[in-house]
Amino acid sequence: MRFTLYKLGFSILSIFLFMMYIMTVHRNSFNAINTGKSNFEVKKQEPKNLNKRFIVDTPGCQIVHLEPFDPEVRKMYTYTENKECPEMNVFARANRTHLNIDMKLANEIHGNEVVCGYKRIWRDGNDTTDDSYGIADSLTNLTDSILAVEEFLSFECAINGEVFYQDFFPFIQVKPEVEKEHDLNFNYWMDETRETVVERLSVTFLGVDSISRLNMLRQMPKTFNYLRDVMDAIDLQGFTKVADNTFVNIVPMLSGLFLEECWNESLSGEPFDDLNLAWKDFAVKGYRTLFAEDFPEISIFNFLKAGFFHQPTDYYFRPFTLAVKDGINFTENCYNNRLEVNVVLKWLTDFLEQFR
Repeated sequence: MRFTLYKLGFSILSIFLFMMYIMTVHRNSFNAINTGKSNFEVKKQEPKNLNKRFIVDTPGCQIVHLEPFDPEVRKMYTYTENKECPEMNVFARANRTHLNIDMKLANEIHGNEVVCGYKRIWRDGNDTTDDSYGIADSLTNLTDSILAVEEFLSFECAINGEVFYQDFFPFIQVKPEVEKEHDLNFNYWMDETRETVVERLSVTFLGVDSISRLNMLRQMPKTFNYLRDVMDAIDLQGFTKVADNTFVNIVPMLSGLFLEECWNESLSGEPFDDLNLAWKDFAVKGYRTLFAEDFPEISIFNFLKAGFFHQPTDYYFRPFTLAVKDGINFTENCYNNRLEVNVVLKWLTDFLEQFR
């Protein structure tokens, strides 16, 4: 499991997991990065240790330096093809603010009997479950593109009431209640600390599950080199996980507690609402918070657990992903012709752009 922490010029905290998790906190301005670099090669990075056998060599800990393309490993290495989503006719697309529909194409292919529109999706459950969502019963008919005013939408096309096409679109909406609360928190924090810096760093945790550092060098060399060479990321060569699986590693990272200090299997039916996770610390300082994952069936706080009965962050992706999984056009890792992970990442970038 690998995490990359990078800093942006505004106060946001976001966590995504892809299996992706992102936590983002934000306040003011986003500084875009334009590098001009496009040529990537796997660059060998020597361990910062005179003893080349170890990346960590202390009396209390030794971690052996391993080559990602060692001949013994290369024998077992298999190249993984990029995931491709199916090609299909698409009747709706979205940018950051608008849902753009193509009724002309829908009519050309399916005739003038086609009716297209959207349904609103929202978090449901009356604060008693994290596994429920609401979706409007009736369709709001569309004949042209619209400015999106809802956070999550299901777009559908039907003939005589029979739905034959469905897609899903998330949007970042400014929430007045969130803005009011976080302005109050920010001003209170400024008064209490006598802080003079108005513009603060925003923070994004981006996690890719089930991949070791060595396998990232093998499978994701462009990403690794971009992080290290363009973004000046720090390669924590001696960083090791606490234990197996995501949950037991994420809890210490976000709470500062070992798992056994705050949870055991007898609590599997209890929500995590009272656990002091990092986004709460940022929220009381006036940060907007976001949490998203791309695989709701086995998400961090929900797999064999109760999740959050109260929405944990200002922007929370789970209701949307639950609705998508019940959709008629969802295939493995794809929202129609779009990669699932790209939909999640777009929601993050929309968030960053909205509050830049």
